[in-house]
Amino acid sequence: MFILFSGGYKMDELKESINRGIPIATPVTLSSTDLIALCDDKETTKKAIDNAFTKYMNYMKKIGIPTIDMEFFQTLGIVTNPNTLEKQLCFSRSGFMMSIFMNLNIDNMFRNRDNLSIDLRASNEELSNALREKVWPRLEIFKNLKTKRELKREFPALYKKYQERQEMMPMLRNFVRLINQKSKSGRERIDAMQDITKFLEILHLDNIGQLETYSSEEDFTKFCAQYYESLSGILNHSEDIMQYLDTHRVNTWHFSSMDRDKISLYIASRFLSTAITAPKEEAQRYLYNVTDYFRENENRKTATSPRITIGKYKNESMGIKSDGVVITPKSLYSEYKKMLLEHPELRVVDFSTIDFTGMNLEEVEKYTQQLLSDLAANWELIPASHLKDDFRVSGVRVNVTSEEERRRKTARLADLYIEKKEFYDSTSPICRVVGKNTFSGYVGHIYSNGKVILDRFFENDKTGRIAEGHAIYIMDATDFCKLSSLSKRELFHHPSCKRIYHAGDWQSRVLQEIAKETKGRMADGIGKILQMTSQEN
Repeated sequence: MFILFSGGYKMDELKESINRGIPIATPVTLSSTDLIALCDDKETTKKAIDNAFTKYMNYMKKIGIPTIDMEFFQTLGIVTNPNTLEKQLCFSRSGFMMSIFMNLNIDNMFRNRDNLSIDLRASNEELSNALREKVWPRLEIFKNLKTKRELKREFPALYKKYQERQEMMPMLRNFVRLINQKSKSGRERIDAMQDITKFLEILHLDNIGQLETYSSEEDFTKFCAQYYESLSGILNHSEDIMQYLDTHRVNTWHFSSMDRDKISLYIASRFLSTAITAPKEEAQRYLYNVTDYFRENENRKTATSPRITIGKYKNESMGIKSDGVVITPKSLYSEYKKMLLEHPELRVVDFSTIDFTGMNLEEVEKYTQQLLSDLAANWELIPASHLKDDFRVSGVRVNVTSEEERRRKTARLADLYIEKKEFYDSTSPICRVVGKNTFSGYVGHIYSNGKVILDRFFENDKTGRIAEGHAIYIMDATDFCKLSSLSKRELFHHPSCKRIYHAGDWQSRVLQEIAKETKGRMADGIGKILQMTSQEN
């Protein structure tokens, strides 16, 4: 993660930020416009991105795809190397696919400009098949166009490109005439002719002389034929193109002087945004980066600086414009907290002490999934699989009269919920159990020393009313089966059950229980819980 410069070592801030969290597959898109805006030397950074993009376009030309002046998004993506586990920056597969969809006015594959309604963790083969399935029918319609009016009606994005080409033709002819009047040996003329040659290549003309006789009708026919040939070639080689994108990184060390705090905030915001829009079963993997962002510095939760604007974008050719949104660490934490409140199944997990050296991507995926698997016991507990659907925060209900008092209490209860969640998920329990009926709203965390710690998160797990004023119950796993059959009143007074209240430094008192040694009892106790679960299921 260090790059050698003449003056010593300099941290690659972007690389550091995208590699925060766990080395698992988390495809996240980044805006090249956003990245340029975050750099001090914007010209140098833009040049680095443009050079990498030129190589991308040249690759398509190299594999036989005819040149056209079609718009392609310079969307960047974070890709995890399956062998080194390093996350790197490439042009994204989603940007490639969205470019085609946008040009052909296929909009039902989008949720927004950054996210497709398909699994971007899918293989290149699967994505290519999905792309072809969606695009070929549209391309066949394009192939059979007869008039400009049909082009305008069916493919307005390509019609705009056709109009631009028509407007360019007379200017290009005049430009050629002016150049021909200059000295044949003039440097200016040589440079200009190189530019003209590029236009001729796009128009598929062999020489300048053909410009004079090039008619509008001829151009319409050639325009449709050229675009069909190129788009067909792109579809036929889409898997190869995606493979190229995955394996050809954009060297982040070309990005000039990025502010560490700003780029860290930006990357964390992109991971959170992806987590919010991802399928429920995929959201967890994107939160690790965000969780570590706030764990690195607790002060970020309330910080109003740095302040960045992201998502500001304008593309006149495609008719896309966005003024962007302003983000601070505090506003990001608010969104992060909201997601945790709405999705209690999501975990605030600390994997920072785990060494993944020697693992490949598949092994890391299996390992993390195993660590995150929940346990459901038989003592009136919901199976972990129900947690996603039935254990949901729908709001904070408080019994107060004053609106100001209601606001303060609502915020306090929400903060307590997040505090509990972040604390317990950071203690690395080996499994969890979730209560129902008598113990509705309780979550039990089971630790390797044989301790079971029950804390109430909700007054009612169906309505999502957050709990307040309840004791934490601590017991040995060997006593869990016996104590689980008791009422809460009986449990409250039982000598084998210890209580801790959410007052003062309650976390330290809980941690003391987690750290206690209990010889020879852990396996038997947890074994009984597992046995009860298997009998239930």
